[in-house]
Amino acid sequence: MLHELVAASLLPSFLNGTIALPKASRSTDRSEHYQLSGAVAIRSRANAVKLRESIELHCEGNPLMKKTPLNNIVSSALVQSDANDDILHFQEKGQKRLEEFIHDRLLSSSVLSIWDPMKKTQAQNLFELDGEN
Repeated sequence: MLHELVAASLLPSFLNGTIALPKASRSTDRSEHYQLSGAVAIRSRANAVKLRESIELHCEGNPLMKKTPLNNIVSSALVQSDANDDILHFQEKGQKRLEEFIHDRLLSSSVLSIWDPMKKTQAQNLFELDGEN
């Protein structure tokens, strides 16, 4: 209600030109978007250098140039060695499992049907689902 009264009292002054709307920028000579100016590139470069230095300080060097242990992103705990192997070789292991499934269940010479029940595992965690452990 109060804002309506204030607006109503200022409306005549705005209409006759004694009150003007504020401008978004005090500078009228800008002809391009502020992100297209050279200052953004300089600031971005400086921020990238700061970020790189921070990473190298935290990781004791460039983490992409040396072999470091695999850490859990959420907890920063070291990943178990058997899980580490599964994560790093997921493509090869997944391809092997797919080929075994196709050979065992999908070919006309397969002994098992696609509808036959699969062997249940008693895994404590996802990393124990690998049949090799």
